[in-house]
Amino acid sequence: TTLSWLVKDVLIHGQWPMWTNWGDMGFPLMQFYSPLLFAVVALVNAVIPHIWIAIKLVFLALHILSVFAIYLYVQNLTGSKYAGLAAGFAYGFAYYRYHVIVYVNKFSMVPTFLLWPLQLYLVDMVLVRTGRRRAGIGLAFVTSLALISHVFFGGYSGIFAAVYGVIRVFALRETLPTTGEKLLAIRRLALWFSIGLLSSLYFTLPPLHWIVKNIIYMS
Repeated sequence: TTLSWLVKDVLIHGQWPMWTNWGDMGFPLMQFYSPLLFAVVALVNAVIPHIWIAIKLVFLALHILSVFAIYLYVQNLTGSKYAGLAAGFAYGFAYYRYHVIVYVNKFSMVPTFLLWPLQLYLVDMVLVRTGRRRAGIGLAFVTSLALISHVFFGGYSGIFAAVYGVIRVFALRETLPTTGEKLLAIRRLALWFSIGLLSSLYFTLPPLHWIVKNIIYMS
């Protein structure tokens, strides 16, 4: 909530939320934090003055959308609406989500519960449906949003979605019967994931630099 308030304060003064003068004689506000959730809460807080009500409304909206996303993914994967409803019910009432948000206070993880099922759904759309370019653009966009929401959670969800995509390529024997078609499908997925990564480099480069620096130091 503190970062969201700072973002709102900067936006109200007509500035881009990359720097704030509140504390430490000024510091880079959003370059070293994944900004998307804080920015969304800040925008809602600009309309609803109470910061706690604003963040709870954002969490509620993301929760409802995540249930719909898992329904879309499972229904598309299985062809069964009942399977989608069961998955949505299980996903929506999973205790782990309550534990992460309420007890651990991993607020920045909340968008991942929405964006990861969307990534899986869009991977399937890129592989097996018409309109693959639009699905690919959607996959790149969602991948970028996931990384901007949280670099590490978004990074892990992107890695898992990519692994899922490769598994699906080799599992779709009727849709992708030849080796050439499978390799072309993998190239398509790699292209859209790469575009998503490149479009979020401003926020992913600092932690990536930190990881490489630590790897070099440990070696």
